[in-house]
Amino acid sequence: MKPYIIRISSFKGGVGKTTVAVNLAISLQRMGYETLLMDVDTTNPSVGIHLGMSEANIGTKEFISGKATLTQATSVHGATGLHVMVGTLNEPPYFAKPEWIQHGYSTLGKSTAYQFIILDSAPGFTPAQQAGYVDEALIISTPDIPSLTSAVKLEAFYNKHRMNHKMLVNRVDNRRYEVHPKEISEIYEGSIMGFLPEDDIVPKSIAAHIPAIVLDRKALFSKALRYVSDRYAVNSAELDTAKIVKGGWLNRVGRRFRRTR
Repeated sequence: MKPYIIRISSFKGGVGKTTVAVNLAISLQRMGYETLLMDVDTTNPSVGIHLGMSEANIGTKEFISGKATLTQATSVHGATGLHVMVGTLNEPPYFAKPEWIQHGYSTLGKSTAYQFIILDSAPGFTPAQQAGYVDEALIISTPDIPSLTSAVKLEAFYNKHRMNHKMLVNRVDNRRYEVHPKEISEIYEGSIMGFLPEDDIVPKSIAAHIPAIVLDRKALFSKALRYVSDRYAVNSAELDTAKIVKGGWLNRVGRRFRRTR
């Protein structure tokens, strides 16, 4: 079965894109889906830092340029068993040639080893030639006007190139100065996958190089993130729906973010 490729995207930095990519990939892996996390940020790759794999010296650039096979360029995260293709930190920023992109995505699309491939991308527009290879873009935003304005620009770009997209709102703290979830749903015309709370577990996890969902699975951020992975699993043809818990903490999390301020 062809893997489902999700490009984690944002138009601006600082919204938690890599944090989402890393934790979503691990959550899907823990649900029993063979998952590959791939760092495609050619300027500032940071997946390896989040996972404590900064010493890896082969990864995305070697794979897409044809210097390494998919297997050779992939490392295994010891604590979780997640397959990871890092962006090596000892490489200077580089431009991915069109033929590299075509080779990389063509190889990924033919892979039968993975059910989900999560791409952590650089901030900004996705190169138009990638639209035919990615199943969807997950736009990460925070609940403030600058981030949402940027997200809407990205939405327009994806619509123009007929690329599927959804939004995930990160760092929600239910403050009066934040844009309310109801308003966000009116600003963004696509599907909103969920709202992730501001949670101390996230900076703690980054400092420890241990993903939040591993460091504390009971943290509110971890629970909300698992809801997002559950939603992706629902769309998988091979999901055993009886294994998904549809109530409990999910309803409590939802009520927290929906209540009127």
